[in-house]
Amino acid sequence: MKFSIIKHYLAYFFKPRIFNVDINNKDIKIFQVEQKKGKHKVIGWAKKKFPRGVIDDFEVKDKDKFSEVLKDALASNTARKIKGSVVALSIPENKVFLRIIDVPTMTEKEVAETIKWEVERNIPISVDEVYYDWQIVKKENKEMKVLVAASPRRIIDSLIEAIEHTDLRVCILEADSIAVERSLLPQNENDPVLVVDIGIEGTGYFVFHNGYPVFSSSGYISGQMFTDAVAKYYEIEWDKAEHYKTKVGLGSNRKEREEALCFYSPLLTTLIQEIEKTINFYNENLSSSSKKKVRKVILCGGGSNFKGLLPYLAIHLRRQVIQGNPWENINLAKGIPPISKEEAQSYITAIGLALKSCDHGNQY
Repeated sequence: MKFSIIKHYLAYFFKPRIFNVDINNKDIKIFQVEQKKGKHKVIGWAKKKFPRGVIDDFEVKDKDKFSEVLKDALASNTARKIKGSVVALSIPENKVFLRIIDVPTMTEKEVAETIKWEVERNIPISVDEVYYDWQIVKKENKEMKVLVAASPRRIIDSLIEAIEHTDLRVCILEADSIAVERSLLPQNENDPVLVVDIGIEGTGYFVFHNGYPVFSSSGYISGQMFTDAVAKYYEIEWDKAEHYKTKVGLGSNRKEREEALCFYSPLLTTLIQEIEKTINFYNENLSSSSKKKVRKVILCGGGSNFKGLLPYLAIHLRRQVIQGNPWENINLAKGIPPISKEEAQSYITAIGLALKSCDHGNQY
């Protein structure tokens, strides 16, 4: 009994150090930030690729190899100062069902029962096969808005088991879109905004309004597809093609632009169509209560470093298009980020998780 009291006392003063893990089918990113008196300090970061077959459709198939890659990441030069054995973990967006529902103002106990029925009614798989959670995001006298998130149990169980197989413990699970919002959007951003996260495997489309996600979808266009197009056209190695994409991109003169469009055009056309489809869906179906339309697009992810992409999309979408700043809500004690804005694009989800971890005990 006394030992339990001592453990409780120590836990009160010594909160666990949390590091943050963002996983997809091809790689893993880790990041840790600590906070003191409103100032942040980046402790470490790393990215490692998974061998083929370790993860398939976001389900871990080889826990031993997964553990090996995660341990290699933690042993990287940039990650050696990371502390702790507790993990905040992102859930891949295309494995999360997110919905804002309007319900009459009620108690939290009543909300919990209502949400169960809403989950059963609005997701395409049985409620017994998912984990779900909810959060009241807006409350008024007669009505409130509740954000509901659900994800397949097999995906969540697989990721947690893989982390625990590495002798670590998961304390936070969060959808990619919510972590991305925390990283990118200014805290006073209340107008509808579309975030386009161009990753190595695909693109996530997230519409945020009043600081929470109101719609999300996924597209198949990826940063890798743009690189593959360069490699195929010029018959060069993939690394050289990646360098071409970020340094030359859509070209700096008419001749380079015309040549680049020979192999980029089909991908750019599809990307523009997917962006317009997302904006139109929100504007026509979800903006009725506020009457505010999406007028700004924020690009992020490694694919947003594609040179010339921002002005090209701005011209064709006739909207403001900017690249997101991963350090938007990080108040660094030393002022200068340890990695560039461009390199940090790959860590946006992990940085968003890191900001949440600071609220759960990561103090230095």
